[in-house]
Amino acid sequence: MPQFADDSYVILPTSTLRDLLDKTDAEVDGHIIHNEHVESSYTLGDDISTDAFQLDVVRRQLTRKLHLFVGTVYSELALGFEDVWKPNHDEWKAIKVFPTCMKIVARAANRVFTGDSLCQNMDFIEHTRLYTEAAFGAAKVIKLFPMWLRPIVAPMITFPNRRNLAVCKKYTIPIIQERLDMIAKKSSQPDLGWQLPEDAISWVIDESQKRNVLDPEQICRRLLVINMVAVHTTTITISHTILDIFSSPHVEKIVESLREECTRVFKAYGGTWTKEAVNDLYRIDSAIRESMRYSGIGALGIQRMVSSNPPSRNNPPTGPHQHQQQTHVHQVTSPSGISLSSNIHVPPNVRVAISAHSIHHDPSFHSSPLEYDAFRFSRPREQGNATKIGNLSLTTPNEGFLAFGVGRHACPGRFFAAQELKLMLAHLVMNYDVKIEGGRPANVQVGQATLPSPGAEISVRKRKGGESDS
Repeated sequence: MPQFADDSYVILPTSTLRDLLDKTDAEVDGHIIHNEHVESSYTLGDDISTDAFQLDVVRRQLTRKLHLFVGTVYSELALGFEDVWKPNHDEWKAIKVFPTCMKIVARAANRVFTGDSLCQNMDFIEHTRLYTEAAFGAAKVIKLFPMWLRPIVAPMITFPNRRNLAVCKKYTIPIIQERLDMIAKKSSQPDLGWQLPEDAISWVIDESQKRNVLDPEQICRRLLVINMVAVHTTTITISHTILDIFSSPHVEKIVESLREECTRVFKAYGGTWTKEAVNDLYRIDSAIRESMRYSGIGALGIQRMVSSNPPSRNNPPTGPHQHQQQTHVHQVTSPSGISLSSNIHVPPNVRVAISAHSIHHDPSFHSSPLEYDAFRFSRPREQGNATKIGNLSLTTPNEGFLAFGVGRHACPGRFFAAQELKLMLAHLVMNYDVKIEGGRPANVQVGQATLPSPGAEISVRKRKGGESDS
């Protein structure tokens, strides 16, 4: 499969998926592919490219502490809808879905990432968005140049990255430095009545301490990378979900059923959203999972590189992140490539992938795959049949659902993303009337990515009797 300004992929048959997943990290490497997508050495920095420990922060800290943030994330989402959409009860108001959802998602996510002092700072939020867009844009341009020329042209191409980074540093570094000073003070005065706040700033500081690299500028960049991987994909997903639901020919039945579930669960948990309450939103969960299947972001899944250039015992990685490079960068130990089922052999230095789009629209995996069926995955769960066909929740990848990846390298942030998505959709259906005039706006294809059109509009009106009215 050809790629714009990039090497081609060999698209493997879906029958080889299990074989590919069974290969060790020493046989196929996904790290190289991720770095290539964003040209991370140039756009993010070598320190982050070689030791992406901020992903471990998400995996170990954020996922384990999700229950602590349900209330604050929901409050920030509700404020975000009110501030960004500015709806009223009496008139329909046209809203551009993608850009407004981006602001709402970013506010709520940064309540967890950077705390309450920054999540409502719209200049900071805007420049985290611009930083992400500039990084991906710069990567596309850098790829147009031959390898030997990239170190020369990259500093000019990435100038917007540095400009946006400077604004983000203006807001984050004073907070980071204050915490580093308080940590040092607490170390010398154990009885000091101060506790490190629970947010991603603190978690990244903690991981940085373990590596003895307490550089506020690097900590800031790692926070921006967490934003980069969390906010955009969540925004794309909720935008697709809104457009899929409210352009469905069954929209009235879908919305009525979603509202019934949200109202019932909300009351059952005393009028408060908790982690357990969110887990009980089967239909909300299904509507989002079905949109990720039907309007999936990426055409390809399980992207790996078969490489014949393993780290040598005589020439190991060097520098301050030596241990982390060996941990995070895995390449093939045998120069002979890999063998898969159906007599398929892939030589080294070849990029391989599975077509997620084909699996998501394959009738052998999903009945009526060209139809958006909002409750496709909740019906078996509500009928008690889910155990017979496997877990169908949004956060559970399987061989028929590759939106979050699958296997040991499935997206570590999917639990936080799912919680935020479900709270967002629940708030929307409980508090707003929504309609789409003229059918679902066409998506935009950017490379292998399927994105909602930035100009796609819905009409919204505040719902009388909604939760925010009570």
